[in-house]
Amino acid sequence: AEQIIKDHPNNPNHTVNTMTTLRTATSLVDDTPLTESDLVPVLESIVEVTDWYTLGLTLGISNFDLESIEYRHYDWTDRRRKMIVHWLKTESGSWSSLVEALKSPLISRMDIADQIMKDHLDDSNHTVNTMTTLRTATSLVDDTPLTGNDLLPVLEYVIGVIKWDSLGNVLGIPAFELHCIQFDCYNNIHTMDRLAYRKVILKWLCTGLASWSSLVEALKRL
Repeated sequence: AEQIIKDHPNNPNHTVNTMTTLRTATSLVDDTPLTESDLVPVLESIVEVTDWYTLGLTLGISNFDLESIEYRHYDWTDRRRKMIVHWLKTESGSWSSLVEALKSPLISRMDIADQIMKDHLDDSNHTVNTMTTLRTATSLVDDTPLTGNDLLPVLEYVIGVIKWDSLGNVLGIPAFELHCIQFDCYNNIHTMDRLAYRKVILKWLCTGLASWSSLVEALKRL
């Protein structure tokens, strides 16, 4: 779903790039300045990030300061902790800026960033839930109706990523039609899955409701 958001922004002039999607989604994350009292939860959230130096650079810490940390501390986990302490002391750190750093191409830890987005939504009234983030990101995706000419690019995104029958379910294809597809493809045992994918997507494209945004919404429900 994230790849579709990047490749098909809702932008006819093609002036919005991938980072717009990321920033818009990130804007829902709490941007209240963090302090040293937040050290433990921050460290817990990035426990799987081993490249502390690159993370430090993306968080805006200078090479000089990072090299100083590297020189003074031998163990990399200690270096990571000192780097985060330094970042927190700048008073410019926030959950939203951490998410942006994790989503940067240099780190590319979307899984961790997504978890932080779920755990630290900017929601003072506690009424916004995780789906708000998903809907905001989805709203940036092209919602122009797709046609049969879009069959191949759609197939390139979904084949092998999700089972064809599960895909049919989230796209709203009735169960009896999915059974018919399975029956039609039964004799083509070697190409059954690819043929079934094609039939599912063609049925979806014929509904008149198909778009990149609706495909993203469907994949996000899995």
